[in-house]
Amino acid sequence: MKKKELWRLIKFSLCNQTAWLADLGIFTLTYQVLGWYYIGAKALSYTIGAFVSYTMNRRITFRSGRRYVSGTLAKFIAVNCVSIALSLGSMYVINDCLGWPVWAGYFLSILFSFSCNFLGNRFWVFREEAEK
Repeated sequence: MKKKELWRLIKFSLCNQTAWLADLGIFTLTYQVLGWYYIGAKALSYTIGAFVSYTMNRRITFRSGRRYVSGTLAKFIAVNCVSIALSLGSMYVINDCLGWPVWAGYFLSILFSFSCNFLGNRFWVFREEAEK
């Protein structure tokens, strides 16, 4: 891996850790405190985390100069639709099919969504910015 690409992955990871804290806070509030079903809680928390991620990554990781609402946002939403499907699907399999605790499914699902997000953002959403 080239040094520039490694640095981009590190910045992407730091931005997504911030987004994950937003996700975790909303998930904890809705699932633990308000008693929502875990799929609904994760869908809401993921969506909020995704927009935190988009806002930070477009500026910090990929240094996009495009308007916030643009074709880039549409691509980002498409990548996150796939990512949330992977996240919710993996949570369902881990929790309902394997019988593991909800929190285990929550944390393991991050592996799927993070991988999908980095690859989708790097090679499609922010491809032009990443190649500069």
